[in-house]
Amino acid sequence: TVIVPGLPLHALGSSSLSQALLDNPTDRILILIRLKGGNDGLNTIIPTYAFSEYQNARPTIAYAQSQLQALSPELAISEDLADAYDLWQRDSMRVVNGVGYPDANLSHFRSTDILASASNAGEIQTSGWLGRHLGACFPDYLSNPPSAPPAIQIGGAGSITFDSDENISLSVTVNNVQELAELAETGELYDTTNLPDCLYGSQLG
Repeated sequence: TVIVPGLPLHALGSSSLSQALLDNPTDRILILIRLKGGNDGLNTIIPTYAFSEYQNARPTIAYAQSQLQALSPELAISEDLADAYDLWQRDSMRVVNGVGYPDANLSHFRSTDILASASNAGEIQTSGWLGRHLGACFPDYLSNPPSAPPAIQIGGAGSITFDSDENISLSVTVNNVQELAELAETGELYDTTNLPDCLYGSQLG
């Protein structure tokens, strides 16, 4: 729903793509939503434990109490995120609130790499925490790939989250949900049998 504005969270509820996900050997699927840009965390998960301070700090953009749905006695979500609230009610969503690191340097790009690599702020790590995990699970990923992708990234490539120690992304990356559905349906996104005889063709191949 973040990638395709207005797309309900249950939009893929009865597609061949959702069936492929259901055929997973286990029923455990981790979904990470990376909000790039200026997401307002305090207006996504509202701190009702300090509601008067919240309203005083942002008098023109704070939600009113009547616009909130409680997640717990301390936290709420706005009525604008009703689909996400339904996931919470079904016990299919969790919130990790206030994620950060000590002495943040306030650089968006450096902070993104620190969080994606799960490294200390003073350490330069070029692989991601999920990439290292998948690399350990599938050490011969490139020469003997698994029958189903262990990770799928939709849109917003550029994070090192899925990069292995060899700086290879261990996720299948598509631009949008429609590309992913096409890949699930046909097994391919490009015709690799009739490549043009040029640099583009060789690189695509």
